[in-house]
Amino acid sequence: MQRIKSAISTIAIHIRKDRKIIAASLAAGFVLTSAFLLLSSYIYARDIQRGIADSVLRLHVVANSNTPEDQALKLHVRDAVLDLMRDFLTGEEDKQTVINLVEANFPAIITRAENVLAEHNAVFMVEAQITRERFPTRHYDGISLPSGYYTALRINIGTATGTNWWCIAFPPLCFVDATRPQNTRTPTLQNVLTAEQYRLVTTTPASGVNLRARFRIVELWQNIMR
Repeated sequence: MQRIKSAISTIAIHIRKDRKIIAASLAAGFVLTSAFLLLSSYIYARDIQRGIADSVLRLHVVANSNTPEDQALKLHVRDAVLDLMRDFLTGEEDKQTVINLVEANFPAIITRAENVLAEHNAVFMVEAQITRERFPTRHYDGISLPSGYYTALRINIGTATGTNWWCIAFPPLCFVDATRPQNTRTPTLQNVLTAEQYRLVTTTPASGVNLRARFRIVELWQNIMR
């Protein structure tokens, strides 16, 4: 009888040890799996946002202040700058060529903006620059760009302490005159982004759950890493 009790006791000790080993193994597996999924989602979000950011040039117009008058002036400057850009861009450029042309035309852009302000009896300095800055998530008529850092043509009006106006200068999504003919070879988002990037930026409430979730992952990581 004593031998049986001893054997049972030995077996129980081994079972307890095995349970601890199994529990530790399961916990380690869970941690490693979670870490792998987390890292994978981060890499996915980073690559998607960077890929989109490397393909587009944003437009960022900042008003002198938030008074109704200054906010209206901001839109007049926006229209003037976009109209001028359509004059010196052929529509066949790539992003870097567009940036080079914009920089070469800074004097003309500033002059056009200041002339528009003067037409509305406003005297403000205008600054134009190519910057790299953080943008929030923005939605444009069926297109949603995730938050993150983008290259932008930034137009500062006066003290530039008012709210902003954002759009995409390349590929051109900001139009002043919808009736003005467009170059049929003008790049579109669809042909400057990868298929996966384009599916994400055109995600709508009616899109599949998986697609909406992937866009949300990109947004979440961009907000965490800001």
